[in-house]
Amino acid sequence: MSVRRSFYALLLACVPTCAVLAAKQSEAADKPVALHPAGQRVLHAPNWREGVNNLGRSLQAYAFEIDAPPFPEGEIDVFTENLGFWVPTLRLDRDIWDGSVEFSSHGAHGNSTTFSVFAGFDLARKTAPGRFDLDLDFSKKRASGILTTHRTLVDIAHFWIRKDNPLSWFVKGGLEYDEFKQFDIRMKANAGLQKMFVDEEQVTLSWRVGAGVSQELGGVDDQVIPEADFGMIAQCNISPRQSVQTTADYYPDWSDFSEYRFESKASWKIVIDKAHGWSLKLSMVDRYDSTPHGRRPNDLTYSLVLVWKL
Repeated sequence: MSVRRSFYALLLACVPTCAVLAAKQSEAADKPVALHPAGQRVLHAPNWREGVNNLGRSLQAYAFEIDAPPFPEGEIDVFTENLGFWVPTLRLDRDIWDGSVEFSSHGAHGNSTTFSVFAGFDLARKTAPGRFDLDLDFSKKRASGILTTHRTLVDIAHFWIRKDNPLSWFVKGGLEYDEFKQFDIRMKANAGLQKMFVDEEQVTLSWRVGAGVSQELGGVDDQVIPEADFGMIAQCNISPRQSVQTTADYYPDWSDFSEYRFESKASWKIVIDKAHGWSLKLSMVDRYDSTPHGRRPNDLTYSLVLVWKL
């Protein structure tokens, strides 16, 4: 009981204090903040005093000017366009940026208790010499209070693309964290040459050859391993609403090709709302390591996620 009373006393003391601080803050926040360098839109400071009494009415202070001009051509208000109501704006130039955000979750409570969450995003940005890619995947699962999966994969890449030339140079890097691997973090980096064999509207196919290094931190062997890279990328548009994409990379140790890593991804995407960018995606990620140091060499993960195209 004493703990509960102390909590209530602390709560009663904090609420008035927060209200006073919010009121003082509103007196200083009276200048509008430009949301766009060209000044097309203005974001007004919120009325904190009114917000203490009614949060909903306070949020109206964030509304755009009634007669504000439209967004510059090529720019979008990402959240407003997809959610149907205005929230603080994220602007992306669709002529330069492309990407998506994906999420899925599953849980059960009763005779068994489970919970899993998967989240990720991928971004691609056109640059003067080519294209920059960024991809992140996060997965965490619990069963009966026991952690069974906890993994984060980050991949970055840049491609130097020449117009009307099937050959391009690439540089890739990545970080891999897996709580159930025999290391804390694996870092990798490689570079090489990529060639497009098929570049049609329905099908694209290319291969790449390169070299690089990888290192496992916090594990049994933290040596820098020189590796080759032999990869393949393919995409097929089955219909206007369905597409399949696969990538595979084989990383043998230069000193001993019997020691290698193999990474592959495959996905099948089905568009469910093209106007607002919503899709369903069934994806699989396979990671094989011929030197697992007492763990299983192969990890295969699959998921069905909801995808929102930016």
